[in-house]
Amino acid sequence: MTRLLVQKRVLVLGEDTRSFLSVIRSLGVAGMEVDIVTLINTTPALSSKYVNKAYKLNYQAFTQIEWSEKVTAIIEDGDYDLIIPCDERSLYPLLDIQASKITRAIFAIPDRSILGPLFDKEETRKLAEELGISVASGEHCEFNETSTEALISKYSLPLVLKPTKSYESEQLNRRNTVLIARSTSDIELFKQQNDQCLVEQYFEGTGMGVSVFSWKGKIRAAFAHKRVSEPEHGGGSSYRKACLLPPDMLDACQKICIHLNYSGVAMFEFKHNNSSNEWILIEINARFWGSLPLAIFAGVDFPKILATYLLTKEKNHKLTYNLKAHARSLTSDLYDIKASFERSRTKNGTA
Repeated sequence: MTRLLVQKRVLVLGEDTRSFLSVIRSLGVAGMEVDIVTLINTTPALSSKYVNKAYKLNYQAFTQIEWSEKVTAIIEDGDYDLIIPCDERSLYPLLDIQASKITRAIFAIPDRSILGPLFDKEETRKLAEELGISVASGEHCEFNETSTEALISKYSLPLVLKPTKSYESEQLNRRNTVLIARSTSDIELFKQQNDQCLVEQYFEGTGMGVSVFSWKGKIRAAFAHKRVSEPEHGGGSSYRKACLLPPDMLDACQKICIHLNYSGVAMFEFKHNNSSNEWILIEINARFWGSLPLAIFAGVDFPKILATYLLTKEKNHKLTYNLKAHARSLTSDLYDIKASFERSRTKNGTA
């Protein structure tokens, strides 16, 4: 499989040391010539030995139109075989560049017609309910029509406040984050930064992820992990471990992929209650995700699998992996431990 990718040229867009750097390494090891566009100019990915050429396009330094024009010029000059975005900020502009047909390159992005269920949490929720997939009790909320007291009365504390999208296509320089609100002040602070959101009842459980590669609606590769450590107010985990693929969660992923006739990678986030064995779908990330290094370490090399399917059409399945694999972001984990310790001191009156 690796031999088939040698001398292929790929442009990867991103910034972080998890999905972005993992994709660079994976495709570089596979023999591809990797150029990158960085969304920040200080990313450690710039030091990777697998980077052939780097274009530093700090997102904060340009308007969205200027940034898109510069990426268009890079693609026009690059004669690439494959273009892979690692977050929504580069994905949305690439949809328009793809439509302009300025390049022969294959774009590893979802079809525009199915973006809603894949990136909009409200659309994800609607599709899950339509397909009989469990989600938390909740609703769309306009803050100018609903009081904090009414939300607490209906859903109790803690409750979950979700902007419907991580990024808005008109405001790609601002990331919207999910909050587990544990107090009135948490809700009030969230309302200062958001006019509306999804509000959901808090579901007690452990975060789990099922990562997949789907081709024309059929899952060809899959990997599952559990969160060992999770931030109290939500967000990405700092410590994860591989686990067996849960058949019911995998079936939920397959239902969605079939419904959308989806081709590409995605990570489905779930929450699982160990006591009741109940679970809910949280959201879908239809791009490379933060826990990607664990999947690759465990033996499911999603970037190489994706590139092979898109560029060579060679088919293979990957549903087994090393169940003993663990991955830890030490710096993030230490910050989480520190934050938890400080909250405990405050709660106990020893701060």
